[in-house]
Amino acid sequence: FRLPLCFVIHKIVVYGKEGVVGFTPRTWFLFRAMGHDVEKVHWMQGSLQEWRDAGGPIEDGPTVVPKSKDILANAVADGASDGLSSYVAQDPFQENRHVVVTMEQLEKMIQSKEEDFLILDTRGSAGYAAGHVPGAQSMPYSELIREDEPHKLKTKRELEETLGRLGIDAKTEKTICITCGSGVSVCHGVIALEECGRRRDQPTYIYDGSWQEWGNDPNTPKEKSDCS
Repeated sequence: FRLPLCFVIHKIVVYGKEGVVGFTPRTWFLFRAMGHDVEKVHWMQGSLQEWRDAGGPIEDGPTVVPKSKDILANAVADGASDGLSSYVAQDPFQENRHVVVTMEQLEKMIQSKEEDFLILDTRGSAGYAAGHVPGAQSMPYSELIREDEPHKLKTKRELEETLGRLGIDAKTEKTICITCGSGVSVCHGVIALEECGRRRDQPTYIYDGSWQEWGNDPNTPKEKSDCS
């Protein structure tokens, strides 16, 4: 399918209201996964209410989303159509895009027994201990967010200290694959790693099915760990 032309020339800022703001990193990641320019899609920490309280401008009334053909027609009429073009959403499962892996692809990574990849699990320590993907290292989501403002990530310095304590090198040249419970907090993990210096051109995947898929499949290998 084709995304509206405005997505090509405009930046996108993803935000949410209180109660659902924790899911906004997933929306941020979906735009990137579908091929949107990574330099033009951003995640706003905090909620819409915080924006309002800080004096940020607010629009009232219904939002009208123009169709791509109308955007192009208006641009042509205004003589500003140079550089406008639509783009086709890309397949996030293409291995050379370093975005998302399937269960089968993750199994191949594990079976290869190579040392050039790292699996990170962002679930809580109890869930990780009860069962996880073989070889996965714990990087609890709760360690990445602020205790007093759980809808925000820690500062860069705090994240670096946290990853250092967990023995995780965000800048490693290894391929990183992040898994969680249902495919949401993996996106917080991607942001945290990039905040700590991981380059966007380094292979960093999320396992979209995460433990909900892996843990419920009787044929997938599983490990348990003592996190006490």
